[in-house]
Amino acid sequence: MKNKVYIKIFFIIFFISILLSGVMFSADANEDIKKFDKEDTLEEIREKILHNGYGFSVDHNWVFDMSKEEKKLFFTRRKPIKKDISYVSKGMGPLQYEIGKKVLPAKFDWRDHNGHSYIGEIRNQGGCGSCYSFGAAATAEGVYNVATGRYDEDCIDFSESFIMWCLGKLPEYNNNFFGCDGADYEYAELSALVKYGITSEIDFPYAEADPGECSHFEQPRVKFKAWYRVECNNIEAIKTAIMTYGVVDAAVLTTNAMAAYSSGVYDDANKTCSEIPCYYEEADHAIALVGWDDDDQAFILRNSWGEYWGENGYMRIKYSAAGVSCAVTYLVMGPSISLSLSGEKKELNYWAFTLKYADLVVNVSNPSGMAVNRFILKRKETNGNYEEIKIFYSENIVSGKYYFTDKYLAKNYEYNYVVDAIDNDGNILSTSNKISLKGAE
Repeated sequence: MKNKVYIKIFFIIFFISILLSGVMFSADANEDIKKFDKEDTLEEIREKILHNGYGFSVDHNWVFDMSKEEKKLFFTRRKPIKKDISYVSKGMGPLQYEIGKKVLPAKFDWRDHNGHSYIGEIRNQGGCGSCYSFGAAATAEGVYNVATGRYDEDCIDFSESFIMWCLGKLPEYNNNFFGCDGADYEYAELSALVKYGITSEIDFPYAEADPGECSHFEQPRVKFKAWYRVECNNIEAIKTAIMTYGVVDAAVLTTNAMAAYSSGVYDDANKTCSEIPCYYEEADHAIALVGWDDDDQAFILRNSWGEYWGENGYMRIKYSAAGVSCAVTYLVMGPSISLSLSGEKKELNYWAFTLKYADLVVNVSNPSGMAVNRFILKRKETNGNYEEIKIFYSENIVSGKYYFTDKYLAKNYEYNYVVDAIDNDGNILSTSNKISLKGAE
């Protein structure tokens, strides 16, 4: 009898020891991960990468080499002074009805979708803490391009400066974001894109210094219908938002390892969204996400640090690393008008010389019946800026077409043309494709 009791006690002790060893092993495993911090040297980062078994490389670059003081002014995404529940309670919007309906491919990338890129060139914020404006503008550009079928050279280019120095000066947003002072977690800059819209980079080029009073509200602006948050750490929902609407706006908590990133799949120990609400998980840098790759278990992150940082300005980042899945948002475009522009160069032969001219045709399709005030035809000569050359009003459109002749094209010049559809309030409803024609040769 005693032997049976001893055997039972032995097995109880044995199983308890196994459970305890499992807990201890798990704790040891977690403690064995060496976390990155904001003051790591390259040597310390590389040692931690090797120790943790991560698959990315680091090196010197202009962001990593900033002083501690410069980085404090550079990484400027911050907690709000007071949480605004109206920004939190928006829900996932129409995305909730799309989840599970689409077959999500193993790889997806708006830089190469059906052989075309729906996002423009990488930008550089310089030493200004304006990452929020680049994340918002990249998202707006991607969503607009997808909604209007613009790609490659025809991709829209929106003005980060308009967000920083015009929208940021408005009293309703000034506490949330402004200039190089950064932005808080509320994504008020997206609310401003919905209410006021955004101008093009051509109309207001990027400026790190405050240009003073904003004079750009009179210029055509593109407005968006709405913006919504994606459920925290819901990878399927984030992928669905990217594939359905276009580029999405997100945020990360940086370390020196992220600043020094040069290639590979970035990873770190910051994988939770434990704040309440989870959207307020600590983050100090705004970015955009343009796609994903299940082979790497990673999103494709678009940064605003120039093309010489990372992988030509991009980073592959593990799905939950750096808190990248905690505060994802997406924009929605409203109905728009379809515009297309075609043209042909022709010539008139005279006995003494030859004249070149362009016959242009604007094709308009407006199935939603949106109210259009006017169409603006713009031309850019070689390396110049786009300039308005003709305004025509919607009542002058016959059978959805408008014809215009641009005369006397100069020798050895290249002429680029686009058309904007404008509503009564000066907002851009749509922009056509770009066409290029050469003058006399």
